[in-house]
Amino acid sequence: MKLLFLTPIILILPIYSYGNNIINGDNFLSNDYITNEKAETPGIILKKTVVQDNYELKNASKTLKVIYSSTDGITKKIRLNSGIILFPHGEKPNSGWPILSWQHGTAGTADVCAPSWTGPDLPSKEMINKWLGLGYAVIAADYQGLGTEGIHPYLSTTPTAYSVLDLLNASLRDTTLGLQNNILLYGWSQGAFATVATTTYVDHYAPELNIVAAAASGTPFLNKSTFKLLNTDKVNPTSAVSYVTYISNSLSLLHEDIDMDSLFKKKGLKLNQKYGNYCVEQFLKTAYKQKITFNQVVQDNAFNSNNVLEKVGYKNFNKKIPLFLTIGENDHDVPTDMQLALTKKMCSEGLNLKYKLYPKADHVQAFLESADDTEKFFQSIQKNTQLSIANTLNCK
Repeated sequence: MKLLFLTPIILILPIYSYGNNIINGDNFLSNDYITNEKAETPGIILKKTVVQDNYELKNASKTLKVIYSSTDGITKKIRLNSGIILFPHGEKPNSGWPILSWQHGTAGTADVCAPSWTGPDLPSKEMINKWLGLGYAVIAADYQGLGTEGIHPYLSTTPTAYSVLDLLNASLRDTTLGLQNNILLYGWSQGAFATVATTTYVDHYAPELNIVAAAASGTPFLNKSTFKLLNTDKVNPTSAVSYVTYISNSLSLLHEDIDMDSLFKKKGLKLNQKYGNYCVEQFLKTAYKQKITFNQVVQDNAFNSNNVLEKVGYKNFNKKIPLFLTIGENDHDVPTDMQLALTKKMCSEGLNLKYKLYPKADHVQAFLESADDTEKFFQSIQKNTQLSIANTLNCK
């Protein structure tokens, strides 16, 4: 759920038919996103395109936009996803480049919102540059339905995790890329959700991947209690409107057992029909200009249903992978109390968790201020040394 420093996309996209549903924002981008190659299994790179300007990332020596096969998190069929692979400068280690898997924040749900199409937002660029400079190859999935056919299942655990894990496996299987199976997971906002979701699936979906540690900043956690936090004065109201619109739209389009009318009020339906395919910055501007509120959009009991919540809820937390959560004390986008509720839940289930609260920091500030602490955390795990980060908390 990222809100600032986004590339504005002021486009109203046509609505295309896909399967039995109407999909907002499904659109042909360029030949980079299509291929005649096919795969019968997930985790295969089918097309690579060199990105000439490296998305203006100075620490990238080479950038590839890739199309790869993945398991559809909804239908379980094989589908095509898009993503990017960035390489650092310097001589490749004998064992190959270690990997930082970057999970991006909210961009929107339309194809034109895919980071491989727009380029990463400015805070993400800063972080990607940092890790390229530290000698890591950075691998970043667009997530299912961003850039390629089909609706993007926003904040849905299974499609998100499959997208990330399949790109990691695809990249490692392509021996021409020179990568080593030494992986750090890192994400912000929606990408923080993606990072945690990925840890919950790796053991049974992709156990061959060596994920050493994971870090997440501004992590969403939705259940019956925390969902209510989005409708309080502690949250930017236009942010809340965008999140619930994206969630409700993708849930109702992708799941036959979830009816759109059960999630949206009449004004919400009109909002979604007209603006649901906007990328997030333009959506936020529209919601702010029209003074649209949470209560005008969403049905009062929309997220009281277990059937709905299980689609966006984490499944079986991973107790083995070391995890570092960073939280802004004044986060008005992903509420601070929501993130603290997540730490409480994780601690109750015995996770290998450390977390830190950044005083007075908002959603973006906490992410940027935690960069060096996150590096220290990853280094302590990689080198098996004691962590030395001031004011870090753990479950004990």
